[in-house]
Amino acid sequence: MRGEILNTGIEAQLRTQLLSRRNIGWEMNVNVATNDSEVRKLTGDETTLVVGSVQHRIGYPAHSWFRERVVSREFNPSTGRTINALCDNGEGGTTPCFDAAGRVIAPRVFLGRTTPTFEGSVSSTLSFLQAFRLSGMLDYKSGFSKFDNNLRALLPGFQSVHREH
Repeated sequence: MRGEILNTGIEAQLRTQLLSRRNIGWEMNVNVATNDSEVRKLTGDETTLVVGSVQHRIGYPAHSWFRERVVSREFNPSTGRTINALCDNGEGGTTPCFDAAGRVIAPRVFLGRTTPTFEGSVSSTLSFLQAFRLSGMLDYKSGFSKFDNNLRALLPGFQSVHREH
């Protein structure tokens, strides 16, 4: 059995010469693109394919971030450890992040897409004196998340976190 991902989007470009003279020229480019995907099937009976923090999970965009999401925690300054950490349970509530032995027990929840749903750019080039070109570009991307290790910052020594009773 083979996997299946539905991928849709558009890509468009507009390029125009705004000015064309002997010693000066000005051109402009505008690019836009959209991208959306959904994992429909995985091989065999699998519902999730995990590669670190990135997963293919049926019903979600391909290559999405899934990690434990810390929603609250207490910090013990005398021991330098996080205590009583609560994580998102994936159903609108919370659950302990760790068991009494310090093992991660919270589920990995969807944190966002790794690839943008929208990208756009505007670039302009000014040519002058037949030998010089000055170019610039503005670029924009949205609809995705970057993994920035906030979890590690929130829970230093992730494996050594303990609950105080």
